[in-house]
Amino acid sequence: MKILLLAIVGALGLHAVVPTTVFNGSGGTGNAGQFTFTVTDTLGAADIQYTQIDFRGANGYSECVLQQNNGGMGFRNQDGYTWTWALVGDPQVSSNDHCTLQRATSTLAQSGNVRTMAFTLQFSFNYPGPKTVWGVSAGSQGHNGWQQIGTWTVAGAPPPPPSTVMVNNGGSGASAMMSFKVTDVLGAADIDFTNIDIGGNGGGPNACVMQLHWGYIALQNDAANGWAWGIVGLDPPSNNSQCTVKRTTSTWSNSGNIRDMTFDLTFAPSFTGPKTVWAMSGGSMGYTPWTPIGTWTINQSDFSGGFNMLPVVSGVLVPDDYTGEMVTSTTSAGTASTYAVTLKSGRRVQLLRAGNIKVNRADYSNVASGDVRTYSFRLDVRQASKVRLGAVWETQYAVGDDPDIPYSKPQVTGPKGWYGSGVGWGAIDEGAEHSEDSQFTVTSAYLPGPMGVYLMDENWKQPVELTGTAEDTRIAQAAGFMNNSLRKMVIGPAIRPNPDKEYLDWLVGRWIADYGLTWLKPLLDGKTLDDLGPPDGKFGREVIECLRAVWGKSE
Repeated sequence: MKILLLAIVGALGLHAVVPTTVFNGSGGTGNAGQFTFTVTDTLGAADIQYTQIDFRGANGYSECVLQQNNGGMGFRNQDGYTWTWALVGDPQVSSNDHCTLQRATSTLAQSGNVRTMAFTLQFSFNYPGPKTVWGVSAGSQGHNGWQQIGTWTVAGAPPPPPSTVMVNNGGSGASAMMSFKVTDVLGAADIDFTNIDIGGNGGGPNACVMQLHWGYIALQNDAANGWAWGIVGLDPPSNNSQCTVKRTTSTWSNSGNIRDMTFDLTFAPSFTGPKTVWAMSGGSMGYTPWTPIGTWTINQSDFSGGFNMLPVVSGVLVPDDYTGEMVTSTTSAGTASTYAVTLKSGRRVQLLRAGNIKVNRADYSNVASGDVRTYSFRLDVRQASKVRLGAVWETQYAVGDDPDIPYSKPQVTGPKGWYGSGVGWGAIDEGAEHSEDSQFTVTSAYLPGPMGVYLMDENWKQPVELTGTAEDTRIAQAAGFMNNSLRKMVIGPAIRPNPDKEYLDWLVGRWIADYGLTWLKPLLDGKTLDDLGPPDGKFGREVIECLRAVWGKSE
């Protein structure tokens, strides 16, 4: 049939129908990218035998000549007459003084009468200026010679190296999903690495210094002479004396010219104060030097309950548990393991004694019945003799004790030999149960929310001399269980019934300060629950559900 058609065309004196070539990006400017051409053949794309593309300088000389032939891509070498060939998608790179062809990311496709080809090219900055683009395509009926199909302008100045911006600049907290955007005019794939330094001076010792290199995150050691590497989204965390980076919940992605990266960080209690955040990113055009791009503040109050979690040593500045101000601590007279803090007001706050214990289980659940709920906690108390509930209350640490609210004074039950009150349980009897699965319950009108359960060993029973007013005693007891116990976070009776917006704002602020739930901060800036990013883990999702049950009703 094709021979017959050619014979008819020749007999009638008609011109042969040959493929036509179009440059889709004509008129553009730049030094790198994908340059796309479409070739149309009325006899079908399969009839196209080859296409040649020629970028010519102002003097008319060829500078970058390419050819597509079936599944291959040819590149004319520096000598001007020999060619280098490889298949589309092959990792082989070809270049001369004027341009470079990357076959690995070049593409070829055809459909119907059209063949589309995209050459991934980078032009040298040494030969800037306007170029004319010429093309010729051949089919079974021949070709119509070289035709100018467009123009392109090559920039003369090289683009800058990648630049880095800190997304949550000015934030604070003991933990953070710290996010950055790195921009590269040559595309995100050109970005080789990004270094982030929190609290240092640009990669020095005793700082939180990380590197993201494609799918890997490294954390620098304290001496700044080594790195701990791991795969993003897969490998376990790494830590130094300043911070811990969790790889499983850290992320990175490329889109266009931008690389987004988020580091899931937890800071050490000793690493407090305002921190300058530095960045350095590199690509094919070099790298930016260490540059300050933001700040992050780590307050002592960002850590559990806002209290110093280490034993108090005489003469050391620690946070006042009542006002948050820094005061000088002193040891209590008589008992070496009992401590007291002298506040600025002159009050003497003493800390209860308790040891370090290990807890393998802290499960929780709740069931509603009318206007109250029964909260169950299944705890490993093999080493514990005191369990304290640490819900945030307006004036003290308690589950709730409002005479106007039925059941606000919690009804509690505990294992054999444990005696409960509104704020916890103590193993008083000699034969008290100490098992890995002991059940404690609280029945309360308070609604579910995050709270701490604090567990202490038998040292809590030892007598501690409490001097001063009843207010001093209350503060001492609160400070004692916060400082000298093991905390497990649970969902318990933590939200006052029928809360209004003002109360919820205050409560969320306390959760942020006391429990380190810094990802809730946008709620205090007028954002909604739907505006929050995905929380970290099962517990974070449970906190969101607790808020969702009351947040909209408080308006």
